[in-house]
Amino acid sequence: MEERNIAKSFGNIRIRKLNPMRIAYYRAISEQPEKDAWEVMQNWINKHNLGELFTTRYMGFNNPNPTPGSSIYGYELWVTVTQNKQCNDEVSLKSYEGGLYAVVSTNIYDIVQTWQQLYSFVENSEIYTMGTHRLLEEYLIVNDSSLGSEIQLDLYCPIVERRIATGMNDKLFYRGNSLEQHVGI
Repeated sequence: MEERNIAKSFGNIRIRKLNPMRIAYYRAISEQPEKDAWEVMQNWINKHNLGELFTTRYMGFNNPNPTPGSSIYGYELWVTVTQNKQCNDEVSLKSYEGGLYAVVSTNIYDIVQTWQQLYSFVENSEIYTMGTHRLLEEYLIVNDSSLGSEIQLDLYCPIVERRIATGMNDKLFYRGNSLEQHVGI
């Protein structure tokens, strides 16, 4: 679950490597899936006394993404857990392999604009390109009263380094999906 800061920063955008982690997760599909997923996970967190642990992290993402003309979409919410944690209810367990990310802090009011800023950084970067691993939103302030307009987050855009092979005109670029494909903006 350790996270390593890479010694690179681009204005307010940081480059971070997330190490593999074990997570408990719940996915809601509705007109308000973030709220629905948080209600289930908040009960589960309280039941398992995870809310007081300083090592607990809260992350989420659209799954599936919103589609034009429909108010129904999904949101999957993750809570980091120890390797020996067991689940036997509506919350499931899985492992996440981690990856390299461009990260920026924001609040819920500016989330769309901030995703666009992050996407523009990656698209215009000579060092990085879009990765294919999971896009994430990490909740930094989490309690019952913060599940409204006061939410503070770090946005994690998956990236990989562009690699240029020297020699016979070989240029190898890793290409992933666009941010629009990840978050539906």
